[in-house]
Amino acid sequence: SFRVAHLAKIQPGDVVLDPKCGRGTILIEAAKYWPLSTYIGLDDQIGNLEHAKMNADSTFTILQLHHVPKFGGIEAQIPIEPQI
Repeated sequence: SFRVAHLAKIQPGDVVLDPKCGRGTILIEAAKYWPLSTYIGLDDQIGNLEHAKMNADSTFTILQLHHVPKFGGIEAQIPIEPQI
């Protein structure tokens, strides 16, 4: 997980979005090493988001977690405004 986060070259103030976050492992690991960024996790499985919340809470990590129902592709429904 650290290697994936490291490859993203996260900088302070960045918004890190994981469109299929599962149990939040990558986001939690990234937040541990780059705490001055915002971490958003999306998933179509409520059970995954519940585990992600438990994992984040147990490590005192703040994540924004959102349920995105799978309908026509999860990527088409990401509730984040695009930044250009």
